Amino acid sequence: MSLLSLRQSRFRLLCFFYFLGGITLACAQKTDSLAVLTARQSAIDLYTKATFSNARYFNGREYTIQEFRPTGHQFFESFDWDTTSIVYAGHAYTGVVAVYDIHRDMYVIQNQDGLHRIILSSEDLSDFTIHDHRFTRIDSGLKPGFYEVIYDGQTKVYCKRFKTRTEDLSEKVVQIIYAVDDRYYIRKDEKYYQVKSKSSVLKLFGDKKREVRRFMRGKLFKENREKNIGEMAAYYDQIR
Repeated sequence: MSLLSLRQSRFRLLCFFYFLGGITLACAQKTDSLAVLTARQSAIDLYTKATFSNARYFNGREYTIQEFRPTGHQFFESFDWDTTSIVYAGHAYTGVVAVYDIHRDMYVIQNQDGLHRIILSSEDLSDFTIHDHRFTRIDSGLKPGFYEVIYDGQTKVYCKRFKTRTEDLSEKVVQIIYAVDDRYYIRKDEKYYQVKSKSSVLKLFGDKKREVRRFMRGKLFKENREKNIGEMAAYYDQIR
């Protein structure tokens, strides 16, 4: 199907479901407003489902597994498929079955046939949520790629989820090992800074360093570094 034909068919479907929603709304005017909103959302959901199989993200490259017997795996959280939501080429989709290869920074979806794996275009994928974690694409200020949003306030905290891949040659067979290597960044005053310790965060919040240090008193930073960095940024936003 050509891109023009695809757009025409999607437009016709949208018009149909919008008309259907309009009829439902007209009949529901005498009912409560909640029923009206439900009818409109139902029409939108029907349109999304009808166009889902024609979504152009199914045109990506096929994904292949690098090896089948590694120690650990290259995926975020789990190598099992997860039902996710994405924003692709400016359009939001839900119910997308996917895994996220954080070693190669590839978002991989299950094709319509359930047999093949498709790599989404990184340039067109701007946002996704997988395993209840939200990721966004950053193209400037940091190495282009997907970063998990840890805290999204005036000050922002991101995590670059990554796994290293090494080969152990000590045995007669090659052993592939994946190891977590997460990196944290804070965006403050339109600039990004990598932070590794409590002192590096305090240094970045220099104008409120004493207050933030007092806030962190009694908390064990190393036991939950990610949570503590997010809480320090949130507190800094409250008092700045």
